[in-house]
Amino acid sequence: MEHAKGTAKQTAEKTLLRAKLPFLVAPKTERSKRTLPLPEAVVTSLKAHKTRQAQERLLAGRRWQDWGLVFCSTIGSPLDPSNVTKQYRAILKAVGIEQRRFHDLRHSCGSFLAAHNVHPRVIMEILGHSQISITMNTYTHVDLTSMREALDSLSDVFDPDKQSS
Repeated sequence: MEHAKGTAKQTAEKTLLRAKLPFLVAPKTERSKRTLPLPEAVVTSLKAHKTRQAQERLLAGRRWQDWGLVFCSTIGSPLDPSNVTKQYRAILKAVGIEQRRFHDLRHSCGSFLAAHNVHPRVIMEILGHSQISITMNTYTHVDLTSMREALDSLSDVFDPDKQSS
């Protein structure tokens, strides 16, 4: 990971697959190997995570399995998807959010970016889609607040006091 001017870049070179045992393979496509700039808050969180992970490595001692993963178990091995799902659901419940799939976080990311008027092509690149139609039709959702703001922006058109004669 490089760090410069408040951003970090990570290029995925391996993808974790699970058969009977997990193993690392190259990503499905060349397009899957991409660099994303990270917001400073994410860089800060990742640095803190790296510190916690170093402590876990020391506690694990000889049990530590060095897979070179950013997110792993307390002994360095790949996370079990069912455990990740259980923890995710517990967090949602604890904060009073209705249950959702872990994958829905990708949809949320696309929708938040769209709500912040990020250009659709940029959202497509961030999510790693090859076609903008996938991004816009599947991964971005419009909420009531966004629709209200869009329609409120037309108020000048219908306000006789703001129209020129």
